[in-house]
Amino acid sequence: ALGGEAALSTFDRAALADVREAPTVDYPLVRRLKGTALAAAFERFEQEEWRHGSPRAQAFAAYVAAQRWWIDDYALFRAIAETYPTVAWTDWPEPLRQRHLDALDHEWRARETRVRFHQYAQWLTDTQWRDARAAAGRLGVALFGDLPFMVGGHSADVWARQAEFALDVSLGVPPDAFSDTGQ
Repeated sequence: ALGGEAALSTFDRAALADVREAPTVDYPLVRRLKGTALAAAFERFEQEEWRHGSPRAQAFAAYVAAQRWWIDDYALFRAIAETYPTVAWTDWPEPLRQRHLDALDHEWRARETRVRFHQYAQWLTDTQWRDARAAAGRLGVALFGDLPFMVGGHSADVWARQAEFALDVSLGVPPDAFSDTGQ
């Protein structure tokens, strides 16, 4: 509804052309471009759909209500983590770390739009995944999702359900001189 590539700035359209022509994937640039497009799509959704209670906004609200068992914790975690981008949740201020209800309520109200943004991103992803599975199914191809066998320590799952995890245990070893840490 934004107009596709035409909605991107001249700079971003040039970057997109470069990404498409590159022999390898420039992950940071692709991530930035996707982030820009997603932010613009969300802003349009907020202004044109959410505020007016459109059928799409109602579908989104129904998705959030059906997924409430996990999506609220996830979206709030992501919104709070944006405030502390270089800090693990275990180093957040104690009321957030220990999930005091008054602190969580305050954060939710202070970051309501960012919480909704993260819910929106999950809704879009789920919608696209379902559409891809349905299209593949019409061709006789079955697509399956994965089931993680480990949960990252700095995750909404662990933060929201601390009592279910052994927080004093780690797997593996710290990186050594031969490890590629990506930095």
